[in-house]
Amino acid sequence: MTYSRWTNEIETEARALLGQGLACQEVARRLGVAAVTIRRHIPEDMPWRTNPFVNRIGNIRNRVRVPTSIEDIVYMAAFIDAEGCITRNNNSWRITIDNTHQGVMDWFASFGGSPTRGFQPANPRAKRVWAWQVTSNLEVWRLLQVVMPYMKVKREWAMVAMADLDQRFSGVPLEVLA
Repeated sequence: MTYSRWTNEIETEARALLGQGLACQEVARRLGVAAVTIRRHIPEDMPWRTNPFVNRIGNIRNRVRVPTSIEDIVYMAAFIDAEGCITRNNNSWRITIDNTHQGVMDWFASFGGSPTRGFQPANPRAKRVWAWQVTSNLEVWRLLQVVMPYMKVKREWAMVAMADLDQRFSGVPLEVLA
């Protein structure tokens, strides 16, 4: 693809489209310029600079509704402990749960996060596996604050994640974290 050269007219149009709430990638596609060029010339208008719940392509990140009843909290903690995985990739923390029971995974999906998706393992005799993920650092932090006291097996790894994320979110105002 050949990109247009950056001009004042393109900048004016890009600011107008960004002001309408379009994602940077979509604005770049419409104007025929590279998205990195828009980010370089108009960095202050990028939604992820001002809103921690908007990712780089302009989508609202998946919020997680933290369970309020003690039964739901303990059930979620037990599943994360037994079937879940708390991982770190560079600076990004993630909680993933894989299970073969779609009903349980639909229950997790009712709390938000990434929607459950089913996939068939390579072994044709294996059951279909359903997955649920929390991929935002802020959402992992919020969820671990509630479920960590009830975890046993993965508690140490959860404490490592919490220490890292506590340090990361220590200066963030409470209204942003709520």
